[in-house]
This record gives sequence, structure tokens and C-alpha cells, in this order.
Amino acid sequence: MNKLLQANQPKPLYLQLQDDIKQNIRFKEYAVGDQMPSEEELCIQYGVSRITVRRAIQGLVDAGLLEKHRGKGTFVAVPKHVVSTNNHGGFSKYLEKEGRRSQQKILEKAYRHADARQAAMLGINEGDRIVFIRRLVSEDGFPLAIDELSVSAERFPDLMELFENDVSFYDLLANHYHVEYGSSGITLDVSTAKVEEAHLLCCATGNPLFILRKQMMDAQKVPVHYSKSVVRGDRVTYMFKTESNIMTMAYQPMGPKN
Repeated sequence: MNKLLQANQPKPLYLQLQDDIKQNIRFKEYAVGDQMPSEEELCIQYGVSRITVRRAIQGLVDAGLLEKHRGKGTFVAVPKHVVSTNNHGGFSKYLEKEGRRSQQKILEKAYRHADARQAAMLGINEGDRIVFIRRLVSEDGFPLAIDELSVSAERFPDLMELFENDVSFYDLLANHYHVEYGSSGITLDVSTAKVEEAHLLCCATGNPLFILRKQMMDAQKVPVHYSKSVVRGDRVTYMFKTESNIMTMAYQPMGPKN
């Protein structure tokens, strides 16, 4: 019998088994996407009944740590995150707090001239020079989001040189530019993956996506950045917190306008 499972302990065997599998996932003995041993193999490995194994596995499936594929077996699930829209640090900071490892790969970094939307969101004139950065954000090697960042080139000199792969933009804001965070305005839309998006995010064309647009202000209520994030809908759930009547909602009517 596996030494971690003790029949004379108050905690039931199936919960002990769950704890051991969780530890194995945490320390990468079972990596994301790996197929789990069969029920029979787990019974032999841990010296427990098939009922115990089934109850433990089902509990982990219900918790979202494992997923069953009909006719194929049970696999370690790609984690889905519940992200608060009040999060100021972006995906990398959120994943860091969760003890996960994130990677940011720069897909494009260039000076551009602000279009009407970028100018309005950054509080600058249309045509002013901006720094535009497009990145692929991944968690433990699994693509999570495509992030597009726009900032005023005049306000943030040297950003083109300072911003590299796996550099936190929010760390640069705080430590290099000494920006104090203020409020953020967020809109959330839904879409489906186009060919390029599906290729970058390693998902199927037509899979659900979130489109998150964010305008961040500093403590003096001056715009800091405008961003657009294309996020895999099967990887993230967004959580909203409201106070009194602060939350506002808008919708686009379907069909022709009267």
C-alpha cells in the first residue's frame, strides 16, 4: 500500500488519494495534458478499491483538475482561472500570485500614429506617436491570451528599449516611471477565434474568445495605457464585483434599428 494512504486515519482514503494526486500535479509528476494512469493501475499503485479510485477521480474532475475524454481516458486539465476585473497587474501578475509560471512573447513592437480610438483612450491627439506592443501570454507553455498594448511615446520614453520578453509592463510603470495606479475602465465582448488567433492560441477556429478592452488611469486621473486582450474563453472566467449602482452596462441591439 502507498505509505500516504492510511486506513486508520480520520480522513477517508479517497480524500487521501485526491491529496496525493493534487501534489503530483503541483510538482509536475503529472503535467498539464498528461493522461492519468487507469483505474486498475491506480488501484494497484495505492492498494485501494476501484470504488475509492472512482470517487477520488470524480472529485478531481468536479474540481476542474482532471477531465475525462470519452473513449480515451482521464487527463490533467488545462487550468481555468477566475480573474477579477479589478486586477491591476495583468495576467502575469495574476498568475504569479497563483503560483503559476507565465511567459510573454513579443509578437510586434513598433512606433505608430494613434488612431481615433487610441487617441481618445490615451488622452492625446489623433496622429500622435505611440508605442504599440503585441504579445502572446502563456501559462506553463499553454497559450492564454493575445495582448495589445498602446501607450504615449512622449510620456514613456525608452519603453521600446526597456520592454522585452517576460518583462512586466506594470513593474516598469511602478519602478522605472513611478506611476501610481488609479482607476480602470473595462469593456468585455465575446467573439470566436479567427484563423490567426486560433493558430497563436493553439485552439480550434471558431472557439469562444473574450475581447477585453482596458483603459488605465493614474492617481491623477491621467490615462496611462489602452489595451486590448483576446483571451481563450475556455481558460478564463471573469469575475465582476459591484457596489451600489456603480456598475454600468451597455448592449448592442440585435437586428435593424427602428
